[in-house]
Amino acid sequence: MSKYLYINGCSFTAGHELPLEDTWPYKLGELFKVRNVINKAVNGNSMFTIAHSTFHHLQSLPPEETTVVIGMTWEERYGFLFDNTSVNITVNDYDNPDNRDKKIFLDKIHKTRRITVPWDLDLNKKIQREFLDRTEPAYGGDPTNFNKVCELYTNYKKEVIARDPHLIRNIQLEYKYHLTMLETYLKTKGYKYLFVDFQKYYYPENFVSFDFTENNTGHPTAEDCTMYANFIYNKLTNE
Repeated sequence: MSKYLYINGCSFTAGHELPLEDTWPYKLGELFKVRNVINKAVNGNSMFTIAHSTFHHLQSLPPEETTVVIGMTWEERYGFLFDNTSVNITVNDYDNPDNRDKKIFLDKIHKTRRITVPWDLDLNKKIQREFLDRTEPAYGGDPTNFNKVCELYTNYKKEVIARDPHLIRNIQLEYKYHLTMLETYLKTKGYKYLFVDFQKYYYPENFVSFDFTENNTGHPTAEDCTMYANFIYNKLTNE
């Protein structure tokens, strides 16, 4: 039995508007009877960020004592490293040319379950706090540099989307690269792992796939999460 349960993904894994105890990572931890559930999923996560942060976080977790579950995300999300975080750019950022006076970028740092620190797992909270102190206006920080970099990166991606004749292929190639590199690392190091393919891309070798109940949030319900946790638990314990 593993000592640690490490989980990463996007809002389908973080739980979006669900209470913590209703999310499937929390329920999975209860089924495994693991006290050390490390859920690093955040809303809007890209495969770039999931791969980067998982790789660095696992440096602190021994393979023989750790089970890893990765919730997959959407192909058209991008990520880049800035300051002490991995910033995710989603379709919503492209659909707001004025970026709502930069509010949409500030949402990435002042809303819960949005910040990803892809560095040392033991220092995550300290590094996150330092980043917020520098950037979040509520803590006296200055968001100018963060907003400017997000704006420039978003504009660059908008130009690529508008002009690349092979956009879909290139998006898929980049997604598969991050996914394959992460799975290769997990296999090579000997982690017990599983990918949860909500989008039904079917890229990983070791994965499960689910539907979810239609609702006004567009995300899995508490009942869905109970089903996911039980299925994932059975899959991992019966291998």
